[in-house]
Amino acid sequence: MSAVFLRHSCIALSPVMDIVYNPLETQLLKDAKAVGCKTIPGLEMFLHQAAARFELWTKIRRLRLLWVRSLISSERGADRA
Repeated sequence: MSAVFLRHSCIALSPVMDIVYNPLETQLLKDAKAVGCKTIPGLEMFLHQAAARFELWTKIRRLRLLWVRSLISSERGADRA
């Protein structure tokens, strides 16, 4: 998807999510960010799914949001290295 398309179709503050999780920031997300859209990387969806599976399989409820945020932060740090 091009930045031109996003510029014309992206409503201010509307989120754009990509399901691709590697690389963390895909071209779609870069283009969406460039025109002012909030972006959600595919890694976030992937980790939320993993956390939900963990809870279903083990019956252990974790602080899912904290776990996912921690993993996303560590992945973003790894991308910068």
